[in-house]
Amino acid sequence: ALAAAAILLLLLIRTPDNQSLYPDYYQPYELSLNLRDTSPNADQTQALRQYREGNYAAALPLFERLAASEPQQSQYQMAIAICQIELGQTAAAQSRLQQLYDSGDPFLVDEAAWYLGLMALKAEDLSTVQSYLRPLADDPRADHHGAARDLLDTLK
Repeated sequence: ALAAAAILLLLLIRTPDNQSLYPDYYQPYELSLNLRDTSPNADQTQALRQYREGNYAAALPLFERLAASEPQQSQYQMAIAICQIELGQTAAAQSRLQQLYDSGDPFLVDEAAWYLGLMALKAEDLSTVQSYLRPLADDPRADHHGAARDLLDTLK
């Protein structure tokens, strides 16, 4: 009877389903388009409006056009990746985020790591979650430091 009670207790306090943690931590990137060396144009304004309204299918081609004309603007790449996540284009988003991460862009490397870690969480790839989120959790100056630390603690 004691063993059965112990098993029941373990089942009741099992670790949370990792996929169920994803919506607790995921929020679309807060895009500001404080773009270096440019002034806003009509495409930027429209893309930003669509993005902020959650119209990712409409925002995606606008950001793709902007990125093609101004490839140095990494904010466009981040916006495209988030649109792709929101539209279920996981592989494309992951590839774009990895490129941002590998670029070492000081404005977006932490953001790219955060979203790559969350995508790995959703895919139940816990070692990849660790590889992207551990540096954020260990660096108090990193974007998402507290959330990364909390999420990794939850996964223990």
